[in-house]
Amino acid sequence: MAREAARSGGRPPAYREHADRINRLAGRDVISRDTVRNLHLGLNQKGQACNPTVDTLDWLGRGFGIGAGASYFLDDAKAAVVDEQVGAAAAAPPSPP
Repeated sequence: MAREAARSGGRPPAYREHADRINRLAGRDVISRDTVRNLHLGLNQKGQACNPTVDTLDWLGRGFGIGAGASYFLDDAKAAVVDEQVGAAAAAPPSPP
């Protein structure tokens, strides 16, 4: 995602781009642009709280490069390990292009 943002002048990926990336990884349609938007906003179109399935969380995690998938969202211990890895990667000097 960081590489995509750098290529697009620092613009974060759009909801459709997130959904497209996840669907490419899955090899089928598993998430829509609207679902990504709703999860980001925390509400669906009716103003109700989102309640994603474990499968949706799994693909969402994988789409963001989290190999643990849904475990990241459901298991605090696994989330802490991933957060530590992300923090270490962010602190590392950038590799040459």
